[in-house]
Amino acid sequence: MCRRGEAPFSMSFLHRIPYDSAWNRLKELLDAGDNELAQEYVDYGATLDPTHYLFYSGIDEDYWEDGNWMEPQGVLTGNKLTFQFNFDHYSAGGYSIIRVEYTLSE
Repeated sequence: MCRRGEAPFSMSFLHRIPYDSAWNRLKELLDAGDNELAQEYVDYGATLDPTHYLFYSGIDEDYWEDGNWMEPQGVLTGNKLTFQFNFDHYSAGGYSIIRVEYTLSE
């Protein structure tokens, strides 16, 4: 949901990491302490943590200030819902713009 209510729609996003995800398997290897390769991977600053890569900043303000940000918006016209919002990750250096068009069933 947008923090300041500036967008003409609201959206909730819930991300649950599946038990068998790569991130959880790496954490298990690190917790066991007997996998040198896994430890070396983390020591060099790498991670499989999905929160590190997905939706790094909010959609309601320009975090990167690179000129690529656009205000999230949504429009319902007849039976068609269209909306767009920004998407980024930790090392993105900018935004990808997600555009969705959904046709409601009659």
